[in-house]
Amino acid sequence: MLGTILVFFPYQRALKIVSQNLLGSNRVIVALEGPHFGLTGAQASKIVVGHLAVEGKPLFELRKIDARWHPLSLLTGKLAIFCTALAYDGMVECSIDGIPVLAKGSPFMRIKFENVNLAKYPEGALPWFNGMSGSLSGWIKEEASLETKVNQKGSFRIVMTAGEIKGIRVKGLPNLVLPYKEVLAEGRITGSKIYLDEILVDGENIALKGNGTIERGGDEQRVNLTLACENTSRLSPLAKGSVISVTGDQWHPTITISTEPVQQGKEVDALNHNMEAGLGL
Repeated sequence: MLGTILVFFPYQRALKIVSQNLLGSNRVIVALEGPHFGLTGAQASKIVVGHLAVEGKPLFELRKIDARWHPLSLLTGKLAIFCTALAYDGMVECSIDGIPVLAKGSPFMRIKFENVNLAKYPEGALPWFNGMSGSLSGWIKEEASLETKVNQKGSFRIVMTAGEIKGIRVKGLPNLVLPYKEVLAEGRITGSKIYLDEILVDGENIALKGNGTIERGGDEQRVNLTLACENTSRLSPLAKGSVISVTGDQWHPTITISTEPVQQGKEVDALNHNMEAGLGL
């Protein structure tokens, strides 16, 4: 029984925790190639992660996976796993502490990725745009319970540098290309909802700032993001004050652009004052 647990339990449990909690869906497909198992670790030549909503293309691939665990930790009823892998020429490290074996628990997951080459990411794999380039780095920390998402919590920070997003699928504005110096996204994970507290885009001819949420779980994962154009140049297709909105199912989102600026702070107060004066209040 102990041998069976050591050989078959760790990597299956780890893949389930990482894929379902990272992507927030039960419709994830995981394929493992070239596995080799030992008493204290396992290796694989490739792991391919896909989703039923994206047919024929993987969401991402990992190569040269090396996972290590401590069998003696099973005596406490929990297991710790540390894994390294290559992702599009970049490095990914993942650790999962407190994986329950004989009792219930909430493992804590840490994922760190550095210098991922986005130009090697397959084009057309995501419904938001056709392709991209640049370098991706960042981290994700999450308490990843398998029983319920109500008590899950975590945080993340993702940075993309020196690249472009090609063929953004904006309604009424096809084939939009967004060159950027840096794209930053950071926020929190609370229950089944991801809060993107800050989204900053430092583009070649444009600057965007916004926030939003992504609702995980279920067949449809709802997304609601808003980015305002704070600065632009004559070379940009967007006017200053334009607002980009992303709504709907994240696998089939609707991306729209409004040319009316967002009214906030003093602008809203001034508008309310003028309306009250006009009404004689």
